[in-house]
Amino acid sequence: MNLTHLTGIPLQLLTAVVVDLLIGDPRWIPHPIRAIGFLIDRSEKTLRKFTKSNHAEFFYGAVMVIFVVLITFGIFYLISYYMNIFLGNIFIAGGRFALSDIVIGVIGSFSLAYKGLRDSVCLILQQLKAEDTVGARKALSLIVGRDTERLESEGIVRAAIESLSENLSDGVIAPMFYFAIGGLPLAFAYKAINTIDSMVGYKNDRYQHFGKFGAKLDDAANYIPARLTAFFIIFGTVALKFLIMVLYPLICIIDGDTESRAAKLRRLSVRKSMMILLRDGDKHTSPNAGRPEAAIAGALSIALGGTSTYGGMMVEKPVIGNAKKTADLTKIDDAISVSFFAAIIGFVTLVTLSIYVRGFLF
Repeated sequence: MNLTHLTGIPLQLLTAVVVDLLIGDPRWIPHPIRAIGFLIDRSEKTLRKFTKSNHAEFFYGAVMVIFVVLITFGIFYLISYYMNIFLGNIFIAGGRFALSDIVIGVIGSFSLAYKGLRDSVCLILQQLKAEDTVGARKALSLIVGRDTERLESEGIVRAAIESLSENLSDGVIAPMFYFAIGGLPLAFAYKAINTIDSMVGYKNDRYQHFGKFGAKLDDAANYIPARLTAFFIIFGTVALKFLIMVLYPLICIIDGDTESRAAKLRRLSVRKSMMILLRDGDKHTSPNAGRPEAAIAGALSIALGGTSTYGGMMVEKPVIGNAKKTADLTKIDDAISVSFFAAIIGFVTLVTLSIYVRGFLF
């Protein structure tokens, strides 16, 4: 590949992924999503004054969504525009890359959440290995909406893997997809939609009507990324099995792992991942979340879903996968590895897409 093609959006996306992998989202840096959340909150408080009926709630909820998404898109469009004006003529790496692309990529890293997601799930795993169930529950509560106070080890493992698969789609593949086809503005417009859904997209008395438009728009925005994520999980499982077969002796030396290669390979199943995706992918109440959950449940030979508690209320979710094996700690370890390869394969695929889109448009 000619490296001159890695300019514009492809280089910006590459920079965003590298920065996210290396440093994630340090808490001391103001995060754009917090500003989007503030805008959502203020807009809701203002528009609530006009909601005198269910139809009015739906209408003004839609107005809020359109306003927030357009404002977000516009701000990041202007950021990209002025970065290209002021820094587009400054070149680095032997004059090959524009500094504007690097800066835009660094900003774009805030639209991705892989490192934060991975670190959160790894913390849960560490707490479980230390037999600190209370600590694992607390760590889990930071990434799931369900009640965690009474979960035992297996329930924590299942909830962590569910969250990992769903957030791999929402927090990694989806923003990369929109970055690839529309650059920084579209990536953050997606993040605005996703944030709106997380704040108002509930089916309760307060948001049943006001949040309905935002929830439906989030479903539409995640339709393609969720299905891509499921396929990336399948290919990530293939990549992990290949790595185990080829580099297992080196892995044993580095990790001191004494488990047999055959045992490691038996824990992962590409065939089951495809089968469960086809069989259970549409069982979830969400039109999207079930796809990556089904793919990873099949790959790990476990069952996800079932009974969960939200705000003290029991919620029965469809069971996805086959509960033939206990969801033990090795399943989290495998899920982290599969998700890593899925993210890398997704990145390569979407960078290629961005190069194609760039060539098609320009």
